[in-house]
Formats: sequence, C-alpha cells, structure tokens
Amino acid sequence: KVKLTKRIFSVGLFTYITSAILIAFLTWSYSLYVQKPHEMFYVYHSPLVVLGAIGIFAALIFIGQSFITERCVVYKFLIFQGKASFGIYLVHILVVMIFNRFGVSFMFINPWFGIPVMVVMIFLISLVIVRLIQGVLVLRMIVPS
Repeated sequence: KVKLTKRIFSVGLFTYITSAILIAFLTWSYSLYVQKPHEMFYVYHSPLVVLGAIGIFAALIFIGQSFITERCVVYKFLIFQGKASFGIYLVHILVVMIFNRFGVSFMFINPWFGIPVMVVMIFLISLVIVRLIQGVLVLRMIVPS
C-alpha cells in the first residue's frame, strides 16, 4: 500500500487545476482562431488531460487514505459500488439511451442543476440494475461482483 504525502496531494491538485485552466484557455483561443468550437486540447490522449487525470488521481487517493476509514459510510458505499463498477460502465449507456428515447434530458431545468441530477439518476439506476443482475445466479457471469 502506497502512502501519499501532503506534498504529493498539493502537487497533484496544483497539476489538475493548472491543466484544467490551460485546457480551457487553449480550447477557447484555438476555437477563436478557427472560428468554430474545437476540442483539440480536450481529447483523451492530450498531454494536459493525462497530466490533469494523474494529478486529480493522486489528490483523491491522498484524501481517501487520510479521511476515509473502514467504519465510514463513504467507505462502505465505495466498496458496495466498487463491486458493480464494471457493470455500471456497461449498463449506463443503455439507461442513457432509454432516457433519450423518452425525452428525459438534463435540459429539463437549468443545466447547472440538470446535469448533476441526470448523472446521479443514471448512476443510481445503473447501480440498481447491476446489483439485480448480480443477484440472479445465471446472470452473475455477465457482471461479476
């Protein structure tokens, strides 16, 4: 088990924030240059995205090791959903497609509120579906826990 220090947390958080600001600024300036929205600096393999992901990963690991104990409710929830995370990844797109078919979208209210609400709804519905699948012996092979 790797123990992260406050210095690694600080560097990780700084790296994430710096990367996010640079991505926003470079995306904005390049979009102005080509006179249309462009995602050149925000693709998965962009160096800034990779650095930002590494930075936030280090910061979150430090927070997890420092503040979340085995008796904590958050820890128990993380273990519970961790057993379903691959299944959630596989099922969530179906939930999104069903929402789209019935016209349910984040635009039902201000996007600042609607997007987080949709994320939580899709996550929870996907989690329930996966845990139900894991409860059926024959289907358990599809989404192991």
